[in-house]
Amino acid sequence: MAYISKKVRRWVSYGGISLGMLLILVSLFFAYQSLEDLSTQNLWVSNTISVVNQTSQFELLAKDIQSNVRGYLITGNENIMSDIRQSRQGLVSISDTLFNLLENDREQKARVIQMLSLSSEITGFSQAVVDTFRLRGLGPASDMIRGGRGIWLFEQLRNKINEIEAYANIEMDARRKQAHDTRQQALFYIVFTGITGFGITLLALISLMRDRRRQRVLKQEIIRKERLLNQYLEAIPDGIIVVNPAMDVTFINAAGRNMLGLEEKNEVPNLQALLNTVPLYRPENGEEPFTSENLPVRQGLQGRKSTGNRIDIVRDDQKIQVETSVEPIYELDGKIVGAISVFRDITERETYALNLKNARDLAEQSVRTRDVFLSNVSHEIRTPLNAILGFTDWLQREAHNETTREYVGYIQVASRNLLELINDLLDISKIEANQIVLDIAPTSIGELIDSVGILVKQKATEKGIEYRQELSPDLPRIIITDKLRLTQILLNLCGNAIKFTEQGYVRVQVKALGPVQNDKQRVQFVIEDTGIGIPQDRQEQIFDRFVQAAERTTSQFGGTGLGLSISRTLVTLLGGTLRLESEFGKGTVFTLEFDFATQENMASAEPPDLSVSAPEYLATLSILAAEDNLLNQKLLFAIFSRVGARLTIVENGQEALDVLERETFDLIIMDVQMPVMDGYTAIRKIRNTLRLSTPIITMTAHAMVGEKEEGARIGANSYISKPFKEKELFNEIIRVTQKPGPPVQRPPAVLVDTTYLQDITAGDRELRDELVELFAQDKEQQYAVIHEALEKADYDGVRKAIHALRSSLISVALLSSANQYKELERTLQSGSVPENLAQRLTELGEELERGLVELKALG
Repeated sequence: MAYISKKVRRWVSYGGISLGMLLILVSLFFAYQSLEDLSTQNLWVSNTISVVNQTSQFELLAKDIQSNVRGYLITGNENIMSDIRQSRQGLVSISDTLFNLLENDREQKARVIQMLSLSSEITGFSQAVVDTFRLRGLGPASDMIRGGRGIWLFEQLRNKINEIEAYANIEMDARRKQAHDTRQQALFYIVFTGITGFGITLLALISLMRDRRRQRVLKQEIIRKERLLNQYLEAIPDGIIVVNPAMDVTFINAAGRNMLGLEEKNEVPNLQALLNTVPLYRPENGEEPFTSENLPVRQGLQGRKSTGNRIDIVRDDQKIQVETSVEPIYELDGKIVGAISVFRDITERETYALNLKNARDLAEQSVRTRDVFLSNVSHEIRTPLNAILGFTDWLQREAHNETTREYVGYIQVASRNLLELINDLLDISKIEANQIVLDIAPTSIGELIDSVGILVKQKATEKGIEYRQELSPDLPRIIITDKLRLTQILLNLCGNAIKFTEQGYVRVQVKALGPVQNDKQRVQFVIEDTGIGIPQDRQEQIFDRFVQAAERTTSQFGGTGLGLSISRTLVTLLGGTLRLESEFGKGTVFTLEFDFATQENMASAEPPDLSVSAPEYLATLSILAAEDNLLNQKLLFAIFSRVGARLTIVENGQEALDVLERETFDLIIMDVQMPVMDGYTAIRKIRNTLRLSTPIITMTAHAMVGEKEEGARIGANSYISKPFKEKELFNEIIRVTQKPGPPVQRPPAVLVDTTYLQDITAGDRELRDELVELFAQDKEQQYAVIHEALEKADYDGVRKAIHALRSSLISVALLSSANQYKELERTLQSGSVPENLAQRLTELGEELERGLVELKALG
């Protein structure tokens, strides 16, 4: 029994093993079968999906054909026809694919045939539209499209495609169900593997979910920051455009779209498309448009920054001027991944600047016109005045009758009053045109006050009032100032004091306010009178032009009301202050205060008086005078006849040239303004054509700033203004005609104003040396800019460069050179170009080098 039971257990074991093996084999068989079924189902499903995809692609191609036909009608671009032909070929290719896929499905195949028939009709209709367009034009072709047949055919095609897709989806659902059942059977046999895989998958899914959650949070933060950054960019009023290395436009903000005239729906794929939509032009050449290759943003893609680029945007027949700046965009590894350009609408600013320039040009033209008018009026009045004053001087000497001399004196007073009026008007013109040029030089303060006193005391004596002059003993002997302008101020104020004082006195007090410090001392001038005084409510107004203390003042005392206005301006130019104290009916006090640079002795002696003490010298001269005014001709003839000089008179510059070709003279006196040929033209021809070195004195009644310099520039030796005094004329004649004696060794001219340099550096030698060194470094570049502009005939550029250089010259106290450059700058500003501009710049450059040597030699 034990044996049987053991054998049974063995067979049972074997049977169990066999059964187990059988079950394993059966399980493997069913698993294999399930896999085969799944493979078959998957293949069919893939086939069905392909059918759906192909029909969808078929629909898209048919739609593209219609769209391309419309595009061809709009643009006439033959390239679009190539796209249409490609789409047709695509339809044929898809048809072949569908027939292969549905080889065993008769129903679907029938539907595909119907779909192909509809597509052929669509293709034929499209070709008919194209042919109509080519033969009859856009209108009939558009009418065919609007007829709706193309849309109807497309709808029929779409319905047939939907039928194919619906039937395919039904069968796909059935196959999917079969596949599902097969999967369930397979799952039953491989449950252990499934459980294991599920566990592993679950662990992977948990890890994946954690990663997804972190990614989602990070993505939301990025989206929030991108939205915020986009709001910032859209809020910026300047236009912003970003491009990548392929020149594709990746961003344009709202302001940029607005400037470029782009609507929100407009897509701008790349720069070339943008330029095709909105033309951009170079401001320097309005007819040359930018291309995608030379736009400033291209520089950013090459790694270069740029600012201040100008671009003109032309849209709707309007030009918008923009200014752009460009920056490259770098990745973390330093690779350039794009460029950003910011552009700002400066049309309004440029328009304002242009209007401002036009207004300034108009104002400058008005000032020049007024100056020319005043100059001409001055000439027309001074010319007869010259004769009147000259002949009255003769009458005073020749008249023996007291009554005659008295009447002549009245004529002289009236003439001088008229001359003072003209001088005041000219001074106002010079002040407004900023043409007052100060002649700063050492001046004896005592001699200056004495010269003023001589003139003022005579007028006071004539009115029967007392003139007092009081100078404090601690005054500096020599001051550095413009002697002429300071004298003019004092004469104006003292003259007014005498004019408005009927009894009492006029007193001039001069005293020092404090000791000398850093070679400077404050000096006070007080002009006090016991005249009519000035009402309190008029004291602020009397410094305005053409304003006097009371309405009756002009009729009672005369005058133009210009003197105080001119005096206040001149005081300001000299760096001083002017105060007024007055009580109506009791008198007036004017107080002037100046900080004068001082020195112990005069730097150079006054030029000797060359007044004619030997008429025999003048009698040896042969003189040619060009003067068109008959009265002045008579005056010159009378003057020179008295001293025995041989005088030849002509009436214009051309007659002077004709005479000079035949005769030789010791001196030429040339009026500036004459008919036929003016004096300046005549002087140029005398020097450049006739090649004569005869001394020339210009004589003009214009008396405007620049007359003397213009005469000297073209070759005149001296200048005298009408009306002239006989003594002044003789002095100039002797000076320019006397033969030079033995050469006198003179020290070279000093170009550096050391007093001014001391003032601006406050005595700091280290600062002074630093300024000189900076000037030495910059001057070559500044002069190179001047000559570069000169070579290009860019005279406005020359003027700007001169202005910059002049500022440098002032900073190192080369004031004389700076003033000469200022004259050149003013000439260029007026629109005229000096004939010898290049030579003049060379001479000034040599003088600049000498000035630099002086600066470096300072201890």
